[in-house]
Amino acid sequence: VFFRHEDRAVFAFGFAKSGKANLNAIELRTYKRAAGIMLGLTQAQIGTEVREGRLFEVNDDAQDL
Repeated sequence: VFFRHEDRAVFAFGFAKSGKANLNAIELRTYKRAAGIMLGLTQAQIGTEVREGRLFEVNDDAQDL
């Protein structure tokens, strides 16, 4: 999870702890870089990515999750 304190949480990758113990060093470095990019996006940039289908929004009040 890439997380920003304000009003946004960005989920990038999840894995069952039973299937993978931890990220390796390369994966961790890659996700840290990606987190920096994702958390640096403005709301307008996120909107563009959603419209283009490169990101999608999950609402906690949505009934069709």
